[in-house]
Amino acid sequence: MIQTNERKLAADVTACGDEQRRQQSHVQAVNGSDAGRAAQADLAEGAARGGTVSDDAVATSRTARACEGNIALCGDVLVVEDSIIIAMDIEDTLIKMGADSVHIAADVKEGFAFLARRRPAFAVLDFNLGAETSAAIARKLALMNIPFVFATGYDEETEIAREFPGVSVVQKPLAEDALKAAVNSLLSS
Repeated sequence: MIQTNERKLAADVTACGDEQRRQQSHVQAVNGSDAGRAAQADLAEGAARGGTVSDDAVATSRTARACEGNIALCGDVLVVEDSIIIAMDIEDTLIKMGADSVHIAADVKEGFAFLARRRPAFAVLDFNLGAETSAAIARKLALMNIPFVFATGYDEETEIAREFPGVSVVQKPLAEDALKAAVNSLLSS
């Protein structure tokens, strides 16, 4: 059992290194913009320190910002939300903010299926999905160095803060301005 876990950990570390190299290539393709150079520097610094989640998430967010000349948000966005009405409201806000497309997943299984096919630039996660939480998706996003925020209508901030310190939490019902503020805060840090 220990050897299996060690092999899995080694595979995860290798995958993180591969992902970091992929991100570096993406940043280099941003035509040498200031944001692209800043993201490249952040990736190098994060790798030198062992590639912590917060360092790599900052670098990834700067890469997202570098896309399309410093638009606050661009690329694909994953929304994991079990209420289709709320998901559609979030989608509208993210499109207004510059997202190229928004992919809605109603549960963890759909979220993982999307992540197996595509790499979003950003994600918004409803924490409480009825019979499950989105914590597993959040852990996967963190391993993939994809920035994300939580949205919740329940008193789960303590639980979220304990497992995901520093990750923004937006209270539901979601106000468009609150979601914009959380996304812009994450992408500008």
